[in-house]
Amino acid sequence: RKEGRKPYIIPMGGSNSLGTWGYLNAVAELEEQLKQNEDSIKIQEGRSAEDGASSSMPSFFDHITFACGSGGTAGGIGLAA
Repeated sequence: RKEGRKPYIIPMGGSNSLGTWGYLNAVAELEEQLKQNEDSIKIQEGRSAEDGASSSMPSFFDHITFACGSGGTAGGIGLAA
C-alpha cells in the first residue's frame, strides 16, 4: 500500500463471494452465446454446409466440466444453472 498499490488477499481455498459472482456471470455469458448460436442456426436453415451454413458452437451442452477444490466453482455454477 505504501507504493500506491491495492493488495488483494486471496482467501484460504481461493473461494469467496466475489468468485461466485464471477461464475454466475460466466454462466450468463455462456447462455447468451448459446442463444446467439441458435439464432445464427435459424438464419442459416435451408442452406447446406457447402453454402457456409456451419457452426462451431453447439446450441446446448450435455455437461459442464470443471476442477473443484473448495467448492466455490461448483457453488457459482450450480447457483447460475
